[in-house]
Amino acid sequence: MLKLLLPIFILLSFSLFSQSKKELNYQLSLKEKELEEQKLIRLELEEKLAKTEKKLRYKKEQFRIIDKELIWLYDVINNPYATIDNHVRLCPKSIKEDADALVEYFEEVTESDIEKARAIYVWLTDNIGYDVYSINNDKYGDNSAAGVLRSKKSVCAGFAALYEYLGLKMGLDIRQVSGFSKGVGYEPGMSFIGTDSDHAWNMIKIDGEWRVFDATWGEGSGKLDKNGKLHSNKEFDENWFNISPEEAIFTHYPDDKSLILLESNISLEDFGRLPNINISTFRSKLLKAEDVLGDYITKIQTKYPVIYTPHALVNVVQAPKTKTLTKGQAYVFDIYAPKALNIYLYDDDGPRRVFKRNLDKTSFAIQYVPKIEGQLRISIEWQNSYGNLVFLEYEVK
Repeated sequence: MLKLLLPIFILLSFSLFSQSKKELNYQLSLKEKELEEQKLIRLELEEKLAKTEKKLRYKKEQFRIIDKELIWLYDVINNPYATIDNHVRLCPKSIKEDADALVEYFEEVTESDIEKARAIYVWLTDNIGYDVYSINNDKYGDNSAAGVLRSKKSVCAGFAALYEYLGLKMGLDIRQVSGFSKGVGYEPGMSFIGTDSDHAWNMIKIDGEWRVFDATWGEGSGKLDKNGKLHSNKEFDENWFNISPEEAIFTHYPDDKSLILLESNISLEDFGRLPNINISTFRSKLLKAEDVLGDYITKIQTKYPVIYTPHALVNVVQAPKTKTLTKGQAYVFDIYAPKALNIYLYDDDGPRRVFKRNLDKTSFAIQYVPKIEGQLRISIEWQNSYGNLVFLEYEVK
């Protein structure tokens, strides 16, 4: 009996094994098919992801191009000399020592006197470097117009001489001016009585009125180190192009007093006593030079906000015009700055406050009520490498 059951058992076992193997193979084939499907799905997803990333990169590039175009458009809108500036900065190297060729090149894009003055101003600030060595060693080179055109370096006298030389060739009513200035080394309240004049600049008649142009200060800024040696930083400064006599008197006092051109008599002693106000205060429209000058003449004692030169266009639409703010009183700050990322308000009462970007996307505003006494600062975060820099300072009392 056992012998008869054994073959049957073997046959059943083999049958079950065969079925199990088939089932296993079937399950394996299903698994392989599932894995293949998953692989195809993954490949499809990866392909979609790659396409999406490509689209995002394209969109990002498009936004970058749009942002760049918007910034360029803001420059054109706010800088009527954009075409002239670009043309001048592309001046061929081969003509940079030829005054006649330069004039001919400038005249390709200029018609009016102010346009001609602009072309020369930009070319000087772009191509002539401040001669720090001469200042620090009291050894001055050739500061004639021809000498500066050849060497491409100079102190203020050379900048003014070359400005006058090129201006006359372009038919401008221009003159070189020497006098006193509140430049590097000046301290508020410093007296100029008994000192020698230390600066040179230009005056150009524009539409029948004399205006002030300082290409030396337009070329960049300087500072003294602990040893009293001058260090220069070359950076184009728009502020010293085409300024009014009222604006100029706070920093420039001519030897020839007939060139002051103000209704009120301002002496050299007065010049030393005038408020030490950054030219950006007037150019940003925070204050009017005529109003500040009027306060001084009528002996109104006013402290003004501290303003630092911005690195791009800034117009103050609305802001307090005195340095001291009253605790508990509401103030509105509205600032036009098309190249700014953000504008912040810092005080001694907690974290910074962020200005709200207005609908025009180029200006920022905030309403602020100071709650404690202390310092208040407004800073601008720029789109370029300058980062977040202080623009205005007030005091809360």
